[in-house]
Amino acid sequence: MPLQSANIVVTREGVGNDTSVEDYAYEQSGMMQGEVDGYEILDERSTTVQSSCCLLTHLVKA
Repeated sequence: MPLQSANIVVTREGVGNDTSVEDYAYEQSGMMQGEVDGYEILDERSTTVQSSCCLLTHLVKA
């Protein structure tokens, strides 16, 4: 089996003041599901990293 590693992607995009971090992250996650074949989301939840809200997503190759 080939060596596998985790990957982190960081992007920036302007959003309105009425959009929460969680709402934006869940929206992006939904769009990713429609565009990336072969993966299944096992778990997805809001969390805090160094005082910032973020979305933690666990994926598995289907």
